[in-house]
Amino acid sequence: MVVGWGYKAVRILPIEFEQWQKDSNPVQTGAAKQVINFVPKPKPGSVTMEMMATILKSKPADTVIIDVRGADEFAEGHLKGAINIPNEQLAHRLNEIDQKKNVIVYCVSGLRAEMAYTTLMTMKFQAKYLDANIKIAKDGTYKLN
Repeated sequence: MVVGWGYKAVRILPIEFEQWQKDSNPVQTGAAKQVINFVPKPKPGSVTMEMMATILKSKPADTVIIDVRGADEFAEGHLKGAINIPNEQLAHRLNEIDQKKNVIVYCVSGLRAEMAYTTLMTMKFQAKYLDANIKIAKDGTYKLN
């Protein structure tokens, strides 16, 4: 259940509770909390929605934005100035990316972008990825959630 809430370091105790206590491990008593406030931490290499909005507004010359969705998705709407290199083609098209520039990759949900980020980092690019949902209209306007 707690894994569904976003916790990743969940473990089943490999010992009995009494042994846990005997080994002086931490134990809390009292009423269980009814609400757990979970604040996710950004994943390594990810940019926040605010950071992405700033990058899209300022359009820094030292940054290239890559849409890693398929060509058909890209044609339906993409961020202004973005180039399209589908994730499944990225490893074979790295020569199209200036390795001296900062690279920001995105897709609609962050999943393919994270995979592309991993590929780029393996090849020593200065890369980040948008780990958020984004809706992009045909005219390039967008909404981040």
